[in-house]
Parts: sequence; structure tokens; C-alpha cells
Amino acid sequence: ENNVAAKGEAYYKLISEKDAQGIKQHLHPDVELYGPLAALKGRDAVIKATTNVMKMLSSLKTRTKFGPGDQALIVYDAHFPNLPNSV
Repeated sequence: ENNVAAKGEAYYKLISEKDAQGIKQHLHPDVELYGPLAALKGRDAVIKATTNVMKMLSSLKTRTKFGPGDQALIVYDAHFPNLPNSV
């Protein structure tokens, strides 16, 4: 299967396995990530932020994925057991 949904699922599987080198292979050198807490530009910045998230993550499981061609939606459950209640 060669579509964005399958690639996205593979990416999140590597995050659940805490494989920073594996996810690096999925990212374009000029990747940009925009989230509620930061805007990141470049593969190194995204890998660094993802590695920090992986340190807090105890599990990540994909529920479903779908999308045609170059669009995808991936729904997953992530468990962060040691986050403070105020977060």
C-alpha cells in the first residue's frame, strides 16, 4: 500500500517504538510542523521535538486511518502516564 495514510500509520508506529532514526527517514529535510504550542521548521527540529514527546509516551496505538492519495486522517490513542494534572 503506497499512500499517505499507510505512511502516516508507519510513522506513528515508529513513534510508539521510540525509533527516532526510523521516523527521520519519513520526514522531508524541509518539513514544517505547526501545532498549538510551536511552529517547527526542518527535520532536525521536528525530530528533537518528537524525541521529547517519545520520552513521556508510554504507548501509542492507531485506531484507524483513511484517506485517498495525498490526504490522510489518522486517529490514535496516546498514553502519557506522568503528565501533571494541570496540563
